[in-house]
Amino acid sequence: MSAKKIRFDSAFLRSAGIYVTTALLSVALIIYIILAAVGAFDAGIETIPATVTTENRLVSFDAYIMRTEEPVASTARGGINYAVSDGDVIAVGDKLADIYVGGSETQRSKTIALEKQINVLESSNVSGNQLMTDTSALDDSIDALYNDIYAHINSGDIGYAVRRRNDLLISLNRREIILRKRGDYNAEIESLRRQKEIIATPAMKAGEEGLYAGSAGADETVLSPYAGYFYTELDGYENIFSADRIPTLTVSEFNEMVKSEPESGAYAREQGWTIGKIMTKYVWYIACKADRDLLMSFRDGYKYTVVFPYSNDTRVKMTLYRIVTETDSDEVVLVFRGGDLPKDFNFLRRQTVEIVETSYTGYKVPVSAVRIVNISQNEDGSRRVTPSASGETEGRTAQGVYILDGDRVHFREIKALAQINGYVICAEQNPAQDADYRYKLGLYDRVIVKGKNLTDGKIVN
Repeated sequence: MSAKKIRFDSAFLRSAGIYVTTALLSVALIIYIILAAVGAFDAGIETIPATVTTENRLVSFDAYIMRTEEPVASTARGGINYAVSDGDVIAVGDKLADIYVGGSETQRSKTIALEKQINVLESSNVSGNQLMTDTSALDDSIDALYNDIYAHINSGDIGYAVRRRNDLLISLNRREIILRKRGDYNAEIESLRRQKEIIATPAMKAGEEGLYAGSAGADETVLSPYAGYFYTELDGYENIFSADRIPTLTVSEFNEMVKSEPESGAYAREQGWTIGKIMTKYVWYIACKADRDLLMSFRDGYKYTVVFPYSNDTRVKMTLYRIVTETDSDEVVLVFRGGDLPKDFNFLRRQTVEIVETSYTGYKVPVSAVRIVNISQNEDGSRRVTPSASGETEGRTAQGVYILDGDRVHFREIKALAQINGYVICAEQNPAQDADYRYKLGLYDRVIVKGKNLTDGKIVN
């Protein structure tokens, strides 16, 4: 049986091929048109309003704190129970601390701990005329103190939490009384006093003189010989970085001060056993070494904002008191004076500070939104804005941003004051003093921060 011969219709195949090719081209054309339409009418534009802000240019220094400080000494050496806290304002004759000499170290430690508990409870008692039913004000102060302590802990200032814990405890205890959950803390106070007497008894039986004076009292009470601000810690640099040296300070002398070792035990040998120090003048200083080139940024007698990261970024207004220079040195020493003494401030002798060199106020726009264009005139006198890469040679070059006004894109010129942390700070515009204000960035203009193929006058959906 012979095989049947199969024939192909070449005309049909040609027609089908043309049809398929035409269909594919049509689909591609439709896709192209859609993509072009999306690019023309939905450019994915994002905007932010132009608002006024103030940005600072900061310069970091290693600063050394200089103060007028007088050590306070006790004639006896033993356990110390402070009656005041760091930074408290002290008058002459105020009680600073009780000293416990006799007995073992364990006995002294226990007695001082009991004294502190008694002081907290005595401060927690509320007098009759202080009773109230509404605790909202007290609750607000407790919340504020708690948040303040928490913020200092997060910044690494554990010492602040230790100093303020009793204040928080006293407020919580007072709340218990105000809510009438208890009448007072007298029973607890009496119990703690009996515990003190029990601790003192073995030592008194052993015949040790001076221990609690038979009534569990202190061996010595230290009163303040000066008025000022009290601090418990001495670092041995009190005489080295004394504010009294500032009027005659030289660059070489400052370098020697920085290299100096702290004085060890000097106060103990000369004046007894030191228990703290008093800042006798309210003014204090910081001294910072800098390159001579920075003198262009600072002016003697001007006030500057100094940021202290070690004190939870506390900002202090300080006056540039002295600029110390030497003819044969490229180094200078900037001495700033402060009159305000911040509360709960960390007076660590050497610490990094940030000084606000310059402040800029104006409109804040991202650097990525800034464009360089060429501005010229059309034949009819209208303004023509073209990208700088277009090769336009007429007109002038201008810096600015694109804004969205309704559904239309416009170019607005800017005057850049500074570039800080990825943003440009632009000068504010005054419509009353600038005839070309309408061509410049204004308050609340919607600055385009994201968009493609932006041109002046373009309409977008």
